[in-house]
Amino acid sequence: MSSPAEFLDTRTAPPAAAFDRFLRRRTLQALDAMRGGQVRLREGDDDILLGTADGDDPLHIVLRVRNPAFWRQLASNGSVGAGESFMDGDWDCDDLVA
Repeated sequence: MSSPAEFLDTRTAPPAAAFDRFLRRRTLQALDAMRGGQVRLREGDDDILLGTADGDDPLHIVLRVRNPAFWRQLASNGSVGAGESFMDGDWDCDDLVA
């Protein structure tokens, strides 16, 4: 499993356009700042644990990114883009409601 510091190194990211790598890095920084829950991101060979599980019942999900186009969709269209990207099969998770 990768450490949170390693996900900032774009050399470990799956092949994608430079802008997509930038969007990925910024999104992962935001997810790592999350408190009260954790996201385990699996993309290519990366397995990254983001966030801090504070409280009695912390949120914990596993997010699998299958297509780097997800990062652009999420950044440009927010939750609508994430939903469209999900329907396109770009990502999935173990608990969609969470």
